[in-house]
Amino acid sequence: MLFRRLARSVWLPLLVLLHVAGGVCAATPPTEFAIPAGPAHERLKLAAQQGNIEVLISTDVPESATTRAAQGRLTPQQALDRMLEGTPFAAVPVSGGKAFGILRQSPRPASRTDGENHPSRSHPDSLSSMETHPKPARKPWLSAALSALASFAFSAPPPLSAQEQAAETVITLNPFEVRAAGESNLWTVNQSSGGTRVAVPIKELPFSLDVLTTRFMDDFIVSDLGEVLSQVGNVSGLESYTGAGSGNSIRGFSQYYQLRNGFYRNGVIDKTLVSRVEVIKGPYAAIYGRGEPGGVINYISKRPVFGKNSGKALVEAGQNRTGRVQLEHNLSLGRRTALLLAGSYAEREFDQMFTYERTRNFGAVLRHDFSERTEILVEYEHMFRRNNRGRPVIDIRIDGLDPTDGTRNKYTGEFAYDFMAKYGWVNTLGPTTYSDRQLDTVNVTLVHQFSADASLRVAYNDSKTTQDYDYTAFGGSTILVNPTTHEFTRWNTVAYPFWRQLPSDVKNLQADLTVNFTTGPVKHSTLLTFDYSNQIDGRVSERAPRGVASDVHTVTYTGAIPNYTTDAGSLHGPRTDPIPVFNTSINHRDTPQYYTWLQENRSLDYDITGVFLMHRARFLNDKILVMAGGRYDTAKTTITSRLSPDKTTVTDQTHSKVDDLTYNVGLNYYATPTTVLYGSHSTSFNPKGDVYSHTGEPMPNERGDGWEAGFRTQLLEERFDVGASYFHIERQNVRIANPDFDSAVDNPAEKPQFIAGGLDRSKGYEFYANGKVTDALSLRVSVGTVDAKHIKSLDAWKQGLHVVRTPEWNYAVGASYRVRSGALKGLSLNAAYRAQSGYRLMDQTPSATDLRYKLRAEEGGILDLAAGYDWKTGPRLKHTFRIAVKNALDDIFIEGSGYFTLGRQFTSSYTLEY
Repeated sequence: MLFRRLARSVWLPLLVLLHVAGGVCAATPPTEFAIPAGPAHERLKLAAQQGNIEVLISTDVPESATTRAAQGRLTPQQALDRMLEGTPFAAVPVSGGKAFGILRQSPRPASRTDGENHPSRSHPDSLSSMETHPKPARKPWLSAALSALASFAFSAPPPLSAQEQAAETVITLNPFEVRAAGESNLWTVNQSSGGTRVAVPIKELPFSLDVLTTRFMDDFIVSDLGEVLSQVGNVSGLESYTGAGSGNSIRGFSQYYQLRNGFYRNGVIDKTLVSRVEVIKGPYAAIYGRGEPGGVINYISKRPVFGKNSGKALVEAGQNRTGRVQLEHNLSLGRRTALLLAGSYAEREFDQMFTYERTRNFGAVLRHDFSERTEILVEYEHMFRRNNRGRPVIDIRIDGLDPTDGTRNKYTGEFAYDFMAKYGWVNTLGPTTYSDRQLDTVNVTLVHQFSADASLRVAYNDSKTTQDYDYTAFGGSTILVNPTTHEFTRWNTVAYPFWRQLPSDVKNLQADLTVNFTTGPVKHSTLLTFDYSNQIDGRVSERAPRGVASDVHTVTYTGAIPNYTTDAGSLHGPRTDPIPVFNTSINHRDTPQYYTWLQENRSLDYDITGVFLMHRARFLNDKILVMAGGRYDTAKTTITSRLSPDKTTVTDQTHSKVDDLTYNVGLNYYATPTTVLYGSHSTSFNPKGDVYSHTGEPMPNERGDGWEAGFRTQLLEERFDVGASYFHIERQNVRIANPDFDSAVDNPAEKPQFIAGGLDRSKGYEFYANGKVTDALSLRVSVGTVDAKHIKSLDAWKQGLHVVRTPEWNYAVGASYRVRSGALKGLSLNAAYRAQSGYRLMDQTPSATDLRYKLRAEEGGILDLAAGYDWKTGPRLKHTFRIAVKNALDDIFIEGSGYFTLGRQFTSSYTLEY
C-alpha cells in the first residue's frame, strides 16, 4: 500500500519533470571567469562553479599539479583551454557542453608495479610528469552478479556518443556528493549538501552553515563529537567532556533532532564512520523535515574509494583511563565496486566519581557503480555505548532551618555555588548507575544521472535504537546540608530507584530529483523532494519501593556559612579528593526483582509525509542567485498507553493529525567574483502530537520563523574565507499553561489546561574566518553572540529570562602550522582555544524555599595544544605520532550540559596508514 501511494504521489510528477527537462538544451553562453593560477583540482572546481558546468577530472591529474590563470568573459571551453594550455591535457565537452572531461592527450607513462604515484624529478608539479594507479582486475563472479542486479534495477541506457565514451575514463561527479578540496583547508570543506540536499559551494548559500572534518578530531586526538561542535559559534555542545546524552544548543534553542546523511539519528554518534560534521543554522534546516528553528546537526559518513586497497589503524591512550583502538580498511572489489570496513572500541573516565564511558562501533559501506551514471551505496552500522552519566547539577538543600529567615529545607543558589566549588566531583547516584544505548541502522542509497542536467536519488533508512538506563540506582540526588555543624548527608534510604527503557524504530524513505536548464541568460536548478518517515518511540518506566537499600554518609564541610540572601559566586574551584566510596546498592540490571512499580508504558507513533520543491536561478551574468522553496508536511501521531498489570492491555489512546506549509527564500548578490552579500527568510515546523484537553483537537505545530543577512568573501587568492551575519528567530506555538485556567474551579474537560501560545525569541551575530594564510599555516575562527529569551512561557515567572544552557557569547580559534620542507618536514603544531560566557543553568519553579532558578555558570575557556609528526617507510606505509594536551590551562567550569569540564589531560596516538 505504501509503495502504491508513492507511485501516485511521487513518480508521476518526477517523470513529468524529466520529460520537460529532457527537451531543454541550450549551449552554455560566455560568462565572467576570474581564476588565478594554482592547484589543478582546486582551480578546475572553481571553473565549474563560475561556469555553472560539471568538470569531470581524470584520475591522471595528480593532486600536486597546477593550471594557468583564466580571466575575462569566456565560454567554459575557452576558459578550460586557457587553464590547460601547455599541458598534455584537454577539456572534452560532454552532454552538449554542459560537462567537460579533463583527459590526457598523450599516451600514459607505464605504470609502476607498486601502484604508487611518483613525480618526475625534473618537474615535480607538471601535469605531464605524473603516473596513475593500475586498475585492479574485475572479479568475474562479482561482475556477473552486479550486472544482473543492474539489469533488474534499470533498463539499458542509450548508446554513448564518442565524446561520452571518452568520458568513461573520468570520474563522474555525483551531484549529491560533496568532495573535499584536498589540503586547501585542513579542518573544513568549501562545499556542502546541507540546506539544499545537493552539493553546492558554501558561498552560494543564503544562510549560515559550518563544516568541520574529522581531520580536526585527528589533530587534537578528539573522540567526542561534542568537542567538535563547541568549535562553532553559537553552538553549545551538550556531550562535551561529560559522557552524558546527546543534544546541542544552536542559536539559543536546544536541538535533539540530529541527522546522519539527512536521516533522523536518535542520539548515538561516534567518529568511526564520520567524515565531516555540518551545522545548518536557522529554520532553513527545515528542508530535512521537522526540527528546532535554531538549526540541525548533520553527520556525513565516509564512503569507499574505487580502485584502492588501503587502510588505517589507530591507537590512542591518555590519562583518565582514556583509550581507543580503531581499524579501517578500504577494499577494491573491481573497477566499479568498493567496500569500506571500520570498527573501534573506546573507553574513558571523567573527574566526577563513578562516571565513565565505553563505546564499541562497527560498520560496513558497499559502493557499486552500475555505470558512470548509476551508483548504489549500502551502509550498515552497529554501535553500543555504556556509561555512568553522573549528575549535571547537584540539588542542594538546607537541612532544617535557614538561620537568615527561618525557612525550612530551603534550596538556595549561593550555597550550591559554595558547595560545588569544594565537592562538585561528588556523584550522588553511586557506582552502579548505568545508561546503555544500542543502535543498528541500514541505509540504501541509489543515485542515477539521466543526463548532465537531471539526477535522481532514492534513499531508504531503517534505524533501531534502544536506551536502557537506571539513573537513580543509588537513590535521590538531593544533598542535605546542616549549616550549623557544617556537615552534609545524603538520603538515608534509597528514594525510589528508577529504571527506564526507550526503544525506537525509525523508517525513512527519501527521493530527490534535480533538474538543471537554461532559459536565455538565466540558469535554473530545480529540486523536488519527497520524504516519508515513520517513527515509533516506546517508553517503559519502573521504580522500586523506597527503603530497599540504605546508606548514610556524613562528611565535614569546612566552608564558611554563606549569605543565603544573594546569588553572587562562582562555579570555579579547586578539585578535592572525592568522598569515600558508597555502599553497594540495588539496580535493575543486578536486582530486577525490586522494580515492581510500573509508572509508564506507552508508545508514540509518528507518521510524517512531506513534499519539498526548491528552485535556484542565476541571472545578470551570474551576479544574482535566487533561491525559493516550499514544503508541505502532514503529521499523524498516535499515543498509546498500556499502563496495565499485564503491560499489554491498552488503557488509553489519543490521535492527532496536523499539517503545515513552510517556506524559505534567499538571495545572493556577487558584489565581486569573490564577495557575496546574502539574505534569507525561512520557517520551520515541529509537530508535538499534543491535543487540547477539553476538545481532543490537536495543537498546532511548534513553528519557527527567522531571517538572516550577511556576507562572505574570499581573500589571499581565494585560500581564505571570511564571513559575518545577523539573525533573528522566533519559536511560536510553544506549549504553555493556559493563564485562564484555574485548577481550583476549572475542569480540564471544559477548558484547556495547556495551550500552544508560548513564544521564544533569539537574535545575534556570527563571524567566521578559515583557510590557509600560507602554504604552511591554516587558521580557523568562529564567533557567536546570542540573546535568547522567553517572551511568553509555560510559567509566567520565566517571561523575560534567558533560555537555560545558552551562553550569551562563545568563540573558538584554531591554528595549524605544518613544516613542509627541511629536516623537520612532517612536523605539525596545532592549537585551539574556545571560550564561552556565563549563562543561566537551571529551570526550576521559584518559591520562598527554592532559588535554584538563579544558578548561573561562570564564563570559562579551554586551551588545547597538539603536535604531530608523520613519516613514510617504503612506498605505501605512512606513520603518524601525535601528542595532545587538553585543557592545558586547567580551567574548570560548567559547560552547556551542566557538567564540570575535565581537568588538564595528556593524550597520545599512533596511526598507521597503508
